[in-house]
Amino acid sequence: MESCKEKYVILLLMGAVLVFCRKGVQSKRDMDLSISEEQGSYEEVDFVVVPSEEVVLKTTEPVKRDERDIRVLLTDSSQESPVLDSVLLVSEEVLVMEGTHSGEYPPGTLLDIEDVLHVGETVTVYPKNRMGSICIQSLQRSQGMPAYEGVLEITRGDNGFSIVNCLDLETYLKYVVPSEMPSSYPEEALKAQAVCARTYAVSQMQEHRLDGYEADVDDTISFQVYNNIPRQESTDAAVDETKGQIMIWQNMPIQAYFFSTSCGFTSSDQVWGNDTSAGYLESISVSEEAVEAMAAGEAITSNGTDKLNPDEYLLHPQPGDFESEEPWYRWSVTFPWEEIEKRASAQFPETGELKDISVTDRSDGGAAIAVLLTGSEETAIIENEYHVREFLSPYGFSLIKNDGSESTNQKLLPSAYLSLEICGNENEPDALVIYGGGYGHGVGMSQNGAKCMAEKGWNWQEILKTFYQEITFENEFG
Repeated sequence: MESCKEKYVILLLMGAVLVFCRKGVQSKRDMDLSISEEQGSYEEVDFVVVPSEEVVLKTTEPVKRDERDIRVLLTDSSQESPVLDSVLLVSEEVLVMEGTHSGEYPPGTLLDIEDVLHVGETVTVYPKNRMGSICIQSLQRSQGMPAYEGVLEITRGDNGFSIVNCLDLETYLKYVVPSEMPSSYPEEALKAQAVCARTYAVSQMQEHRLDGYEADVDDTISFQVYNNIPRQESTDAAVDETKGQIMIWQNMPIQAYFFSTSCGFTSSDQVWGNDTSAGYLESISVSEEAVEAMAAGEAITSNGTDKLNPDEYLLHPQPGDFESEEPWYRWSVTFPWEEIEKRASAQFPETGELKDISVTDRSDGGAAIAVLLTGSEETAIIENEYHVREFLSPYGFSLIKNDGSESTNQKLLPSAYLSLEICGNENEPDALVIYGGGYGHGVGMSQNGAKCMAEKGWNWQEILKTFYQEITFENEFG
């Protein structure tokens, strides 16, 4: 079947529709799209997008929803904002509009919502054939112009438009899984990702974090990446074959965090400054020995990691780690000392001339969660794994990966599993070398760890019970 974009081009050439359009929104690839190009997966981070602008909330009653529907706030990736400058829709189906304005539009009509919607008004748009989809020409994703199933609820505010895509949860997952994990990964790894994605979505549907937009999640890494990559046969099958299955701990859906690649260990959620860790998110060793111990009913948590020197481990990896051949398993980057001095001076001017930098606290899995800057006048501490990675951003510097390849476009340090080496003499350092391992925050399931386990014969239940402890599997709606 022709894509929406191809169909639209054909209709233009045939003169079937008269098009009045604005200049299209140009796509900007941010850090996480760069990650996607390099390793085919996205790092999932639990930070909420805080809109820089407010939109006028709905003046009409929200559409009655099925309990299996999820409401997704769509964003303009070029602006990193849920406020859109324009909304241009086209479909191969008859489009139905309901709300403050009503009507039907023939297939191929380019519908500019600005022409029909005034500030403070809301409409719902959907294909008359409910099995169809709507292309949003004014949005761009890795796939090009994205198409959406379900219905679009569009509100016009003072500063632009907001769109909420309401659709069945299982259909939503078929656009999340290929956007979060390469569809070429083994079947059992894709199933594990599907269950993670479903569990995470159900948990968010209960938390109401985007009530201001009458949405459950957005389509970015702040929640889960949605419809950056279109549906794929393998990922559709993974969703279907795990239909309804979510992970439960103490009668509640878990926070199913996941990340790209481990350094051989995971961490609990205390890396983000939590006083206590969720019981199902213990630090574990991601190795063949550990998983075989799990299969035998033995504990696999990383109780020994506090005895293990991360500086030694990162420089001399232990045999048996599942991901030892992955590009992001190990990496290094070298900074001129004046670069680190410049950053320290900008953020902590009271410290004076930078004399030393060191890790003073680590997570239970070995990630740096506190870094001490020692200056000629005062000291300063950078806390939280994310802030450590932000301060030590390698953007513009050559980062050497495990396979020998280089990257210069990483805006965050790949992970906080790191060892610091200061080069030069004690009084006049001239460089800082960082040796590190893994990609992402290190909490929950390692996606490449899941891939390696699946390749060695573990099924999706075994994979998930490795990364999330003491969980059970239940159907989301009974």
